[in-house]
This record gives sequence, structure tokens and C-alpha cells, in this order.
Amino acid sequence: RLMMEVAYQAVQQSGYFSSQDTDQHVGCYLGVCNSDYETNVACHEPNAFTTTGNLRSFIAGKISHYFGWTGPS
Repeated sequence: RLMMEVAYQAVQQSGYFSSQDTDQHVGCYLGVCNSDYETNVACHEPNAFTTTGNLRSFIAGKISHYFGWTGPS
């Protein structure tokens, strides 16, 4: 959730939304190294949402999907 908020702010501040001719072929790259949530989840029994909150490789794809970007992520 926090990454989605930060990505939205970055895109908004870049002026991308105000452009009439927005090219949807945009790449999304980011680095994620620490995961406090993963440590927290490890202390509890696994459930249906345990994995989805910890797949860091999916973060860039989720951001790209939200904005409708078709470039690499």
C-alpha cells in the first residue's frame, strides 16, 4: 500500500498526469531490500494472504497494472 502511494505521488509530481499525450509504454523499476512485514507474518500461522504480501518481485508489476503501463516492470 505504501509503495502504491509513493508511486502515485512520484507520477503526479512528475507532471505525467497533466500531459494530454501520455504514452502508456512506461517501465517501472524499483529496489526492495527490507521487509518488516515478512518478519511479522513469520510469527503467525500462514493463511491465504501470507504469500501475496511478501512477493516483492510483484510490486513493480502491481504499480504498472494500476497505471495501465505496458512497459517492462
